[in-house]
This record gives sequence, structure tokens and C-alpha cells, in this order.
Amino acid sequence: MTMQPLPRPGTATSPLVSILWFASSNFFRQGIAAATTLLRPVLMTPELFGLFTALRLVPTYADYMHLGARDSMRYLIPLYEARGEHQRIQELRATVLTSSVIGATSLALLLFILALFSDWGTAERIGLAICASAVVLDAFYNHFFTELKGFQAFKEVGINNYLNAVAQLVFNAVLILSWGFYGALIAQSGTVIVLLIYMAWRGHAHRRWGLNLGVLKAAILLGGPSMLFDLALLMMRSTDRLVIVQFLGYQDLGYYGLGAMVMGYLLHIPGATREVMEARLFQDHGNGSPAVAFSQFVVQPMIMVGLTMPVLIGPVVLFLPAFIPWLLPDYAAGVPSTQILMLGGYFLAVSFPIRGILAAYGWQMWGAAMILGSVALHAGLSIMLIRLGLGIDGVAISAGISFAAAGLALFLFVVARLPDRPPGLVRQGLATVLPFPLMLAVLFALRQFGDWLTWTVWPTLLAQLALYGLALLLGAAFAAWVGLIPLDRLRRQKTPRP
Repeated sequence: MTMQPLPRPGTATSPLVSILWFASSNFFRQGIAAATTLLRPVLMTPELFGLFTALRLVPTYADYMHLGARDSMRYLIPLYEARGEHQRIQELRATVLTSSVIGATSLALLLFILALFSDWGTAERIGLAICASAVVLDAFYNHFFTELKGFQAFKEVGINNYLNAVAQLVFNAVLILSWGFYGALIAQSGTVIVLLIYMAWRGHAHRRWGLNLGVLKAAILLGGPSMLFDLALLMMRSTDRLVIVQFLGYQDLGYYGLGAMVMGYLLHIPGATREVMEARLFQDHGNGSPAVAFSQFVVQPMIMVGLTMPVLIGPVVLFLPAFIPWLLPDYAAGVPSTQILMLGGYFLAVSFPIRGILAAYGWQMWGAAMILGSVALHAGLSIMLIRLGLGIDGVAISAGISFAAAGLALFLFVVARLPDRPPGLVRQGLATVLPFPLMLAVLFALRQFGDWLTWTVWPTLLAQLALYGLALLLGAAFAAWVGLIPLDRLRRQKTPRP
């Protein structure tokens, strides 16, 4: 039977519109989730919140049991769809789903056995059993969600994100208030069940069983390097938590987990840019030179992310010293590390678009090796700074340095591999990183200004936010004047196509 294309929720949209749909839904989802997630530290001690943070790494790492086959769907579905090869799409979807579920189920059984027979504490064992169930549910949902991305149905992806936000709000409010630590772990699985029901109702979650080993092997060979790259990236983002558990304990991880949670929210907009542009890159693969692809799908998105991140990071950095001691006084010790993580996250965000061209030209293994080098740097530097007495603040500093080192290494590697380099590359590279020191300078000046005012906390914060907003407007005007913000192209994207 010939597979028909996935019905789209409207006409195909431009990359900009897709990014806006995807990013706005992610922003809404994370905004709601930020409110509900605050219930966790409010209703749990820093030690239990640290344990929760550690346990949530289990389903996060388990999501890579597909061995890269799921990643290949995002690359191959737009390619096959452009060629009209719908039968190949159906076979790929069935094979990836079946293999992913088999892997997730096998891992879940091992986790259940470990929960039953280990000598860990009660909270750890019950939490591990809950995470085992989440591993299987996530395998189904993430597969169907990836299919939507592969078809570039980003409006439907956005609707899923909005529903995700509402479901998260309901389940977190009810379950965390009722069962605390255990409710926090169960809430995510409840949300996934609701999303799966919705996707089945929309016709996007049909089970397609079948295992073609040839298709699976090809999918792993294509997507495996990207998976390894993403796994290495996850290791870079989670190594700090493992180091903290080992050298400082769950309480300090609870303080640090607050910053990791906030940084995760801020990274969803560059993540949305990466998801959309990667699909476009593979769809247009072969239609232009690597230099053109690098300029269009890597450098330009990096510049836009670099201009966007100060809008997100700066207000959070200013807001935290007033907000956390007011709402979560037990977590006030985590404010400096959270601020440092926010600033360091800039470099992680601007490096996101590089992954697409690594996948398109088969350079992911080189990229993964560079990321693993940054992981080693992060682990070693974190341990050294902890032993120097800097604690979680030192770990956060290490994270920022590692993010910057990884991004720079990947960028220089791609540039070195290009047969032809885009014109104005040095200028574009400077435009990508220049917002960071400018943001630092403005934030430092505003901190000094706040100390000079000697006002109470909240009036000082309002004055700082107002001045920061003014600085952002001036920066945006300058960026538009020198052509970094393509106003003419944005106007054309808003004009309906005939």
C-alpha cells in the first residue's frame, strides 16, 4: 500500500513562520511549565529536588535507545516526500517505531529489576520504577512527535506544545500538591498519556509495526552520528550534575538544578530554530554549494540567535536575585550559579545551528569528538574549581567555558572543511559573539547602578529592567541599521504568497 503524505494543518509555511510557530509554542509551553515547575522546589527540600533532578536524567538518556534511527526520520522524511516516495516513508516509520519500543521496553525491564533488588533508599527505588514507565511512554510520544517534525508540520507541532503546557499545569498542580516528590515524577508520564491520546485522535499516532533490518541499519548509519552528537551534547549539559552529586551531594544539586531548569527554558527558541532549519537544509541538500548552505542555514541563524539571547538572558539575570529569595528562600544559595549558567548558556545557544550542516555533510562524528573533548574539559575543570572552594558557582563557570570552547571548535572545524568560504565570514562571526560582551557590560553597569541607588529590591529591579529594555532597543536599532536584522526580508515573509 502506498503511504499518503501526512495531512498538513494548512498550507506549507516559510521557514520564518515555521520558526515562529514552533518557538512561540515552545515559549508558551516553557512559560507555563516554569510556573508549574516552581511547585517542585516550593514543595520539596533542596535535597529531594536534587534527587528528582538526578532521576530525571534516566528517561532523558534513555531517549537515545533508538540509536539514531529516529533522527534519520527528520532527515529522510522531507527528502522522500519531495521525491514522492511515500512507501519508503511508511516502511521507515514502522521500522523506527518498532525498534525504538523494543529498546525502550528492554531498558525499562532492567530499571524495574534494579528498583526491586538494589539496596538504595526507598525514594531512589520508587523513583527509578516510575522513570522506567516513563521510558516506554516517551518512546511512543517522541517517535510520533519526530514524525511531525520530519513532515515539517510545525503548526501541528506547535499545537502539541500548547497542549503539553496545559497538561503539565494540571498534572503538576494536582500530583505535586498531593504526593510531592513522587507526584513530580508521575506528572510527566500523565502529560505524555494525554498527548498520545490527542495525537491518536488527530490521526498522527497510528501504530505501524514492522522491522526491516536493512532499513533499520541504514537509518542508524545515517542518524547514529547525529544521535552520538546529541548524546555528547547532553553529556556536556549533564556532566555538571553528575559531578555535583559525586562531590557535593543532592542538596547542592538541588540549588544547581534550579539554574539548569531555567536555562533549559531559555534554550527552546534556538532549539526551535535548529529543528526548522535542519529540515530545510536536508530538503534543499544538493541544490547549492556547502558555502551557501553554511551561510544560509548556519551563520544567519547563529546571528539571529546571538541577537535574541540577550533579550531572554538579561531580564532573568536581573530578576533572579529579587525573585528567588522572595519565593524560594531555601534556594537563595543557588542564585549566583543560576546567573552564571544563564550567561554561559549564550554560547550553547548560538552553536545550535551548526549541527544541521554536520549532519548534512556527514561530519557528525567529528563534531561528537569535539563535544566529548568539551565534556572532559567540563568535568576536569568543575572538579578543580570545586576543590578550590568555588562549589556550584565554579561548576557553572566551568559550564560556560565548556560551551564556548565547544561552539568555537565546531565553528572552526566546519569553516576549515568548506571548499569555499562565504564572503564576510569574519564580520558575521563577530556579529554572532559581539552581543555577549555588550550584554555583560550592560548587566555589570546596571548592577553598579542598583548598588548606587540604595533603593529597596523591587523598585531597583524595575529601574534596571527599564534601562535594560532601553539598551535592547538601541541595540536592535543599530543591528537593523547595519543589516544584521533583515527587515526587508521579514516584511516579505509577512506578505501572503499568491
